[in-house]
Amino acid sequence: DMGSKGGEVSGDANAALTAAMLATSKTVIAKDVFTSVKPEFVKWFKKIHERIVPLSRPKLAEECKAREIDLSKFTYGVGSGMPNNACLAPECPFYLQPKERLNRHLGTWCNKMPCAFHKTCRAYQTKDANYILAKFVSHDKVIGRKPKNDLDVTDYDVDEAWVVDYAKVVSQAYTKNAADEEGWEVLGK
Repeated sequence: DMGSKGGEVSGDANAALTAAMLATSKTVIAKDVFTSVKPEFVKWFKKIHERIVPLSRPKLAEECKAREIDLSKFTYGVGSGMPNNACLAPECPFYLQPKERLNRHLGTWCNKMPCAFHKTCRAYQTKDANYILAKFVSHDKVIGRKPKNDLDVTDYDVDEAWVVDYAKVVSQAYTKNAADEEGWEVLGK
């Protein structure tokens, strides 16, 4: 809104223009900051999320009680047996905080996290870790459209020895969790 005096802007228009310029500047600054810190943030995020070990239901209940989190807010993956709506990385600020969509949180890895690892470890927990690796890279437990080629774990900045070691840790955790959970449903949650 132009005033009657040669190009002066009214107070309301000036305030609106200033607000718009500030909003644009804040957006540009935020994008610049995000662009500059994103690589380091993704590196940190990956480090704290790269070796997730499943919790037994009693251990999950204990962790939730200590953090005053409502255990009934969790939903569980059928294949993995893990909460599929909460982060299980103890160092993550979002640890055990139920979310509507966990994939938004894990999306920080930008598709650098292969699918169905925990599901594969759980399904074959009594098998040798090399067997689990073979099943994992062949996408044995991936639901839906499976890739045509076997997974190359080096695409995820690890090697097969790392995956075998991790598969041992996760498989042992599933075996221990099964023993810990024996009779737990009968005793209550």
